[in-house]
Parts: sequence; structure tokens; C-alpha cells
Amino acid sequence: VAVWLGTARYLHEDGSPLPLARFASEGGELSFESLVAGVNSDIRSRVVLDEWLRLGVVRLDDENRVCLNAEAFVPSEGFDEKAFYFGHNLHDHAAAAARNLLGVQPALLERSVQYDALSEASMALLAKQSREAGMKALLAVNKNALALEQADAATEAPKHRMTFGIYFYTEPMPEASSAPAGKTGAAT
Repeated sequence: VAVWLGTARYLHEDGSPLPLARFASEGGELSFESLVAGVNSDIRSRVVLDEWLRLGVVRLDDENRVCLNAEAFVPSEGFDEKAFYFGHNLHDHAAAAARNLLGVQPALLERSVQYDALSEASMALLAKQSREAGMKALLAVNKNALALEQADAATEAPKHRMTFGIYFYTEPMPEASSAPAGKTGAAT
């Protein structure tokens, strides 16, 4: 998914993923088969396709092309896959927050905005805006990280890992709000 979303030849001009022919014989370099072979030549593209179809990461369109679900950073099916990402993301978010709480420098990015007096309609608008802005940020960071990782492969420097994540959470407020009087929003 990272290569598909981070490589210019697999993207429309607007940055959205191109649908790919299933086989190299149909699409050459712009095929799902070539994409998979470029990442790992030991795994057959059919195995990856079947699993990604099962998880909802991709779908086949009317022309039998493989279409990426652009929001497929977390599978829509498959408990084991969801549990893996849950643990990974929870750990990294908590580790960043703990590091910042302890005052380790440089501080890591860990910011949020909170509001507690929004209507359901406003919440829907903000959820949509958050999803769109978040996906734009994830795609941009993914593209840059992929290019940097490929360039860094040739160096002997110690390697690091990183996680950049986005989340949005909402729930109804209780009748008697526990927020301090006059406090309607906050940014951290």
C-alpha cells in the first residue's frame, strides 16, 4: 500500500491511486503484478490480491482492474490485522505522549483539538474535514518517507522507525457537562 500511494507512476495527477491492470501482460509497469514483484519477488501477486480483496484493501472494477481503497491503512476486515495495528498505534501514541510528559528533547509531535458543545451536524462536518485533511497528510508523509527510505537503504547509518498517525473520536456529551463553565474548545 505504501509503495502504491507513494510512487508517482501509480498515482493520478491529484495524488489519488490509479487503478492497475491485474497482470504485467496487460499493464506492464502499471500493473498490480509488477507492483507486488517490485516490493517482494518471493510472493505471487495472486496471493496478495486475494488477501487484500478479503481485507477490503482493494476491489476489482468493471474492467477487472485492481483499485486501491485509498483509506486502506487499516484493513476493514480481519481481526488479527486490526489487532496488530491497534497495538502498534496505541503503543507509539502512548510512547510519544510519555516522552513529552517526561520532558525528553526534542519533543515529539502529539497535538489535538477538543470541543464539547457541537451539534451532530457540526460533528459530521468536522469528521469529514478531519478524514480528508488526515488522509492528505498521511499520503504526503508516506510519499516522502518511501523516497527517503529508498535513498537511506544505500547508507550504513543506523536505521530508525517512525509512525505518523491520525485519529478522530466523538461521543455524545452527558446531560450535565463536566467541562468547566465557559470552556468550549481547546487545542494542545
